[in-house]
Amino acid sequence: MLVCLKTEEKILPSSVIKEALDEKVQLIEAERGQKVGKKEKQTIKEEITQQLLPKAFSRNSRLYAYINVTDQFIVVNSSSANKAENLLSFMRQCLGTLPVLPFKPEGDLMATMTLWVQKDQLPAPFEFAQDIELKALDEEAAVAKLKNHNVTEEEVQLHISNGKFVTKLGLVWSEKSKFVLNEEAVIKQIKFLDIVKEQTEDVPNEDKLAKFDADYAIMTGELNQLILELEKVIV
Repeated sequence: MLVCLKTEEKILPSSVIKEALDEKVQLIEAERGQKVGKKEKQTIKEEITQQLLPKAFSRNSRLYAYINVTDQFIVVNSSSANKAENLLSFMRQCLGTLPVLPFKPEGDLMATMTLWVQKDQLPAPFEFAQDIELKALDEEAAVAKLKNHNVTEEEVQLHISNGKFVTKLGLVWSEKSKFVLNEEAVIKQIKFLDIVKEQTEDVPNEDKLAKFDADYAIMTGELNQLILELEKVIV
């Protein structure tokens, strides 16, 4: 089941508010012959903001998610925890209740990913991609980011030997998709590979609705399998 949260944000630059506020305060001070206090100035600012909002430009955004009823989880198309929770909060308001929590592995995923790289042992059907981020856990919190790099090479091993842990790791799943997994078990930068894209090549691009339906069916089917298999190796 596909859901979409549309939000409208009013674009009102702070410089516009400040200019209107300064003009209003100067006018009041000229009439009274005394300074406008801090509390009153804040009240005036709020009034001006409310007056200007109807004239402000609007910026619309859409956030998609889908519900896997069979396996009982929700996938939100955002790596931002705040945005995901905002969508779920609106769903709770609509449904009355929605007893869901963010997925959290039982073990320390950062330690698990570090061990995978250190021992060059990654559970099937996953393979290493060429992106990795490591972070030290001391006060300095030094970070090493490597792209297009063999993650099992000596340079990476040296970072681990010096006390850094893997916080982001690029992975390939079953030659179908590649993505980055972070220490909070969030899937980022997912990209479906040719073997998946080829499944909808026979659907005409001109038929946008049919193309969307086909892409959605393939995407959710592959994501469901990926999530279930990933859950097995990180729990």
